[in-house]
Formats: sequence, structure tokens, C-alpha cells
Amino acid sequence: MSSGVWQRWDARRTVESVLDLDIRELHRGGLIPGKTLEVTWSRGWSESSVAVTLIDSDNARIVSRSPDGRPFSEPVALGRTACNYGGERPWWLCPECGRRCALLYLVGERFRCRCCGELTYTTSQSSRWIRSTRKSIKLGRRIGVEAGARRVFKPPGMHWRTFERLVAEYTAAAVTASEAMRPTLERWESEASATRAAFDSCLADVE
Repeated sequence: MSSGVWQRWDARRTVESVLDLDIRELHRGGLIPGKTLEVTWSRGWSESSVAVTLIDSDNARIVSRSPDGRPFSEPVALGRTACNYGGERPWWLCPECGRRCALLYLVGERFRCRCCGELTYTTSQSSRWIRSTRKSIKLGRRIGVEAGARRVFKPPGMHWRTFERLVAEYTAAAVTASEAMRPTLERWESEASATRAAFDSCLADVE
């Protein structure tokens, strides 16, 4: 029996389905040369963890476990950029492509950036109608749009320029959602008409 959930068999793995390692959280946690920090993820009854050791200011080592329990160690380089108000911001350098990124994802036994891991976002695999509808709802909440409302009033404290931009984005998203849904509505109408015609034909045969 069907579960009622639509699934795309050609869908790529998503960032939400794998474990990630955020250099920003490690930095806030006090990752300094010679210090090891452990990151733990809990999913249902299962638990996974990795240990990150900063060897020096530009190099770290990540120790994780493979699906069969074997320990796996991988060196990862770090990059740094200056912040506007002083200090530095650390970045991972993807072990495969060298791209600077804040998050590395555990793909198999190795940590890689989203591109090298061939990962996508769950929302990007939704239909155009669903994405546009979500966007219009989100924007509508920001500008106080209510169901059935004929006019939209600027929320208190919001600049007029910001309000006008959000209204334009909301209108565009709503139009896109409507246009994207039209083929589905037309197909449903066609199927309903065919069903009614078949039902009328059956009644005529009975009579």
C-alpha cells in the first residue's frame, strides 16, 4: 500500500540527510592548536561523533568512524579571512577541491563540501509550485497579508522602501505559484471531465 508520500527516484542526497561539521561552532567552542573537540550527532536511537584536533593555525585532523566501526583519520586544511571589526574568521578548505566553506559534510567515510559531495537541499527538489507558494507565504507573513485581504498595510516600524520591495517580491511569487499550478489544475479538470463522461455513459447503459 502506498505511504501517501511522493518520492523522486532520481533525487540526489540532501544536506539534511548527512552529518555536517561547522567550523564556526568549533571556533566558538574554543578550537585552538593542540586542542581536540568532539562533535556528537543524535538521530533517533543512533549516535555518531567525530573528534577534531587543530594541529596548528592552518591544519586540522578529523577522526571519525566508518559504517563498520573502523576509525578513519583525515587531514583538513583551514583558511582565514579578516573580519571588518577585527579578528579572523576560519574556514574549511575542502580536501577535494580546496574551496573555502563553513560546512563540511560526511559523505561515505570522508568530509567534503556540498559540491564535491553532490548534495542538494530538500527545498530545491520540491516542485516550482511548492517553492513559489512557500516563498509567497513567507513574504506575506512579513508584510501582514491575511487570507481574503484586499489591501496590505505597511507594518509599523518598517521602512517604505523595504515594504515596497517585499510587496513586489510577494506579488511575483504569488503569480509564479499560480502559473505553475495552472497545468496541474487543467489536468485535474480534464480527468474529472473524463470521469464524469464515463459515469454518465455507464448510467446510460444501465437505463
